[in-house]
Amino acid sequence: MRFLVDAQLPPKLAAWLNERGHEAEHVASVLGETAPDTMIFSRAAETGSVIVTKDLDFLGLCDREGAPLILWIAIGNTINKALFVRLERDWFRIERELSEGRAVVELL
Repeated sequence: MRFLVDAQLPPKLAAWLNERGHEAEHVASVLGETAPDTMIFSRAAETGSVIVTKDLDFLGLCDREGAPLILWIAIGNTINKALFVRLERDWFRIERELSEGRAVVELL
């Protein structure tokens, strides 16, 4: 799977995904930290990437034709260590739901 990690999440998340055999890039490195949501959305759609975000605005865009899948990190502000613990715990489910084509997969 391909992932595009939104700017409000750590670049280390892209590396974490790459270590698990996926292709991932961080918005800051490919579009800049201030890239608007529309640009991020377009990049993800063009590259077939899942948008990994904490931003609720993307949820309003996911019903568009050709919309990329969304991994919505809905756990609130947390330290990186806690974020990665949660991802490790739920990663099997997340991968499965994304593989099934679920438009929005939540990490609560």
